[in-house]
Amino acid sequence: MEAWGVANSITSFATIFAGVITLTLGGLHRHPRHWMIVYGAVLLTGLPTLWYHGSNEQVFAARISDIGTNLLLAWCVARAALIDFYTMRSRNIVAGVSALSIIAYLGWYAAVGPVLSRVVVLSFGAFGGFTVGELVLISNSLLGTFLMGLRIGQAPAQARPYFWITVAWFLAGMLAATASNQQIDFGFMAWHALWHIIGAFGFVMLWAYTDARQAAHIR
Repeated sequence: MEAWGVANSITSFATIFAGVITLTLGGLHRHPRHWMIVYGAVLLTGLPTLWYHGSNEQVFAARISDIGTNLLLAWCVARAALIDFYTMRSRNIVAGVSALSIIAYLGWYAAVGPVLSRVVVLSFGAFGGFTVGELVLISNSLLGTFLMGLRIGQAPAQARPYFWITVAWFLAGMLAATASNQQIDFGFMAWHALWHIIGAFGFVMLWAYTDARQAAHIR
């Protein structure tokens, strides 16, 4: 396996461990069920990510499982934000539209196969770019961020810095994610592997934001 494949495979464990940590701490701190589902989705996402990169990105089932669980995680975050801050009608509409976009993409992915589904539609030149699936994932991830950001005024003042740190952290991760999975610079900077690490810590920060909100309400 190439160096980039080893780096991407090993750092997949960061996502798995982030799921284990947030599930454990969320359980100890009695986080709501919809957030426990988010933490479980973090753990679930790490498993096919490890499979996909560990197979040297050659197994189509691993690829669709990887992107599928990432999309599921983004949907779970948006759903949790909707439950915390929005009416039932808003939840049903927004979560339903998001779910339909994900199902439509996965259907298209399965139909066109491994070659066309990997075509870069937003290119950053030699550095990399985004496929259709990555753009769908980014849009659904931004949806969850947007939903929480619109209601940041409803969060306790002491919890708000955690939200903005989490947003800044994931934006930094998105910059790393723009690179090709195989891009390594300076002999050590494996950009996609770095994204795995940044993303894992980002989910721990998201747990901290949820925990700070809950702790303030308990007081």
